Amino acid sequence: MNDFLKILSREVDNPDRIYLYFENGNWYAYEHSACRLKQVLSECCIQQVISLTYQVVLVRAQISGQHLENELGDFLTASPAVSVCDTHIEIPFRWQSPVIFDRWKQMELAMQLPCVELENV
Repeated sequence: MNDFLKILSREVDNPDRIYLYFENGNWYAYEHSACRLKQVLSECCIQQVISLTYQVVLVRAQISGQHLENELGDFLTASPAVSVCDTHIEIPFRWQSPVIFDRWKQMELAMQLPCVELENV
């Protein structure tokens, strides 16, 4: 996983972005970004991520690089607002109510999601 604390700090106050991180051949979005990505690409695989070090449970959406390219490739390459960084891609996404995220996360965590435990850091 990319730097856990950076991901967490981006998602705590994330009113209008989808942050995607490339890890082990797939793209991942966490928390608010995962909720927004799921709205755009319903085929995402949703997982729980448990950090034993920080004792926190996050929700993340997983999507393959091929699927991301097929679904959003034209937008990612043509949009000047998309920012491609060394560690992540930042996509503007202008609308989502915090209430929607809270309800979505509550519903996702209530389901039997695949669970990933992070090693103690």
